[in-house]
Amino acid sequence: MASATKSRNGEVASCSGDLPEEQKEQKLAVFAALSDLLDIHGRRAMAYSSFDKAFRLFLREHTLWNAGAAATYVDACRKVTAEFSDCSAKAKVTEADLRRAEEDELAQVVRDIQELESTKLQLTVKYQTLRKDHNTYEDSCKHPVTGCGCV
Repeated sequence: MASATKSRNGEVASCSGDLPEEQKEQKLAVFAALSDLLDIHGRRAMAYSSFDKAFRLFLREHTLWNAGAAATYVDACRKVTAEFSDCSAKAKVTEADLRRAEEDELAQVVRDIQELESTKLQLTVKYQTLRKDHNTYEDSCKHPVTGCGCV
């Protein structure tokens, strides 16, 4: 008799064969957790794309006289932060699910991915801050002398 389970994103997996029912359920739980992880990373990719588009728009439209571009970027940052936070929380649940299924190696991979994602986000924010500061300086200082100190 085949067993089936649904992942959190609605995909259905089945497991049949000569495995005991408990092992089938464990394998299906692992499949569901990994399917969820794939969904989480799809959401993260979309969030990074949105974050990048908002930042490029900000750089293109931001001037000392256009505060609307900054407000739009700040709003995008809030939305992306909420999305990253939700993805992180769901990844922690996935990690816990894998540990419960006694898949400690896979759970550690999820933990490692989470740490790398955190580092990537920190570097992205630093990059955007430096770019923004550089563009603000270029917009405000039109002197031909480099390092004039007017900012």
